Amino acid sequence: MACLDRETATAYLRGDLEPDEAERWAAHLASCEACRQIVADVSALIDDVRQDLLMLDAAAQTVWPCAEDVIEPRRHQRSVTSTLAWLTPRTFAAALASAAVLTIVLWVRGTPVSAAEFLQRASAAEQVTDRKAGAVLFRIVTIEERRGVARTLVSRRRVETWRKTATALTARRAYDEAGRLVAAEWIDDAGARTAYTTGRPPARSDQPPLPSRALLRGETWRLDLSATAFTTLIDTPGAARATETANAVHITYTSSSADLTAVTLTLSKPDLHAVEETLHLGRGDDAQEFRIAEDRANRVASESVDARVFHVDAGLEPAVAAVPARQAASSPRVSETLLMGLEVEALRLLDGAGALLGEQVNVMRTPAGVVRVEATVDSDARKQELGRVLGPLAAHERVDVAIETFEAAARRNSRYRAPSSQPSQTAIVRAVEVEKDDIAVGPLLRDYFGARGTPESDAPVAERVRAFANQAVERSRLIVQHAWAIKKLASRYDLPAQRALDASSRAAWRTLIRQHAATVADQGSQLRQLLQPAFFPEETLSVSSPGAADDEPLGAAAERLLTLAHAQDEAVRTAFVTSASTSATTAFLQTQPFWNALTELVALAQRTAAE
Repeated sequence: MACLDRETATAYLRGDLEPDEAERWAAHLASCEACRQIVADVSALIDDVRQDLLMLDAAAQTVWPCAEDVIEPRRHQRSVTSTLAWLTPRTFAAALASAAVLTIVLWVRGTPVSAAEFLQRASAAEQVTDRKAGAVLFRIVTIEERRGVARTLVSRRRVETWRKTATALTARRAYDEAGRLVAAEWIDDAGARTAYTTGRPPARSDQPPLPSRALLRGETWRLDLSATAFTTLIDTPGAARATETANAVHITYTSSSADLTAVTLTLSKPDLHAVEETLHLGRGDDAQEFRIAEDRANRVASESVDARVFHVDAGLEPAVAAVPARQAASSPRVSETLLMGLEVEALRLLDGAGALLGEQVNVMRTPAGVVRVEATVDSDARKQELGRVLGPLAAHERVDVAIETFEAAARRNSRYRAPSSQPSQTAIVRAVEVEKDDIAVGPLLRDYFGARGTPESDAPVAERVRAFANQAVERSRLIVQHAWAIKKLASRYDLPAQRALDASSRAAWRTLIRQHAATVADQGSQLRQLLQPAFFPEETLSVSSPGAADDEPLGAAAERLLTLAHAQDEAVRTAFVTSASTSATTAFLQTQPFWNALTELVALAQRTAAE
């Protein structure tokens, strides 16, 4: 990636760049000292101009009489002589110079508000909201973790937080991609904390909470998405820079430290509510990126909230802490096998409707012994379709189904979110259409199709290049979608949970995985057949399936499959979607390691489909 020039740095600071481009520059600034210096110089110049304007404004208040001076001359005796005495040639020239600077700044874009001022305003608004007693703030955020230079997605978690205003009372629960509770913390009125992580019983601690910077080491799910927390994350708040768009303010901080290299906070306008945060840790192959995006935020009356949401989930408490026998007799415990069977049936129905291929759906067992199915979809027609599919299951007394459209969710949350600040996962990518042949591997494909000169197609070379690229991108997209479905399904049940499933539910669950694996194998094979003549003419299309690995957990195979899927997708998109005029590298697709990885992906998918 080329370095910044002053013009681009100015556009970056003014907020004129597209959000994706601005984020790329933010990541680049984390590792480029020269570019950070350019941004600092341009930002300092803007700050100097802004100070000049403030001085001019103060001088104007001294020179020109205020309204009270005109209306009440007896109260403010200001002589004409003293006013004219201020207008010396020197001060008059300074005023003209400042006015000229003001004209130039307004002509460019206007003087931006500093990041420190935005943070101060946003933090003050958060404090006002937190001090208003009698309400509960409920919030859902999604945390995505990516690693390495390729920014490979490795995990996605949903974090739900309940906080009672004007108190310390808080409950925060983190769920994995399969909807399982993997971590939680409960804070009582006195500030005492009870923490839970998978495989360990809840533990109480009276230790003070860790600072935000310490949470970056494995506990990012506990980070608050707020201006206040952002301020505690960074070393020098005055070094942060703000850029504005029509609906949001982006505050970016870059650092040369070894842990947190860059962080960007997005505030929605006009209330400056924090809706997204991206954190960059480390560099190169060791780099980590965490994206925290708000999905839902509500403020509800405290009396309408069940107090149990602030209690440790009953299913996590030791057996000795169970409810009294008389109460337990009136409310018998629901069989986990029954609930898991209902879960599998919900997954089977959703999968039949194609809802496990990127749509925002979640199936989970609640502490109250209910299977809850949540889905947010892009149209009323899709909402009705999923409602019909889940209808028979929804009639079960232990199943709760909640489906809404993104538009309805946005209206419900309009108090907290600007329309343009929806998280990226609300946009379901169903296809990518390559409209031009000016792609990174365009010259190679034009030579390939031009040299073939076969009469089977009368289409122009440019059209054949576009068709080739669209086929490659579409197959790659389907591979990633089905690999994600395998990962979510496989990670839902570990070995003990698999044994707890009844035979029919276990068979249905494994069938879902096999079907998605078969699709990955089929699409991967077709992608190899498509690429081989043009890019790997010397390679064979035969695939030797690896031997069975009885001791390899299904989850490990699913994880490897997803890694391979993301690697090939990154290479395919870079080669077939990226314009040839950009500086992005396309070398990996044309290498032996890429072909080997794609071959391994097909073989692993075939083995998973056969098991």
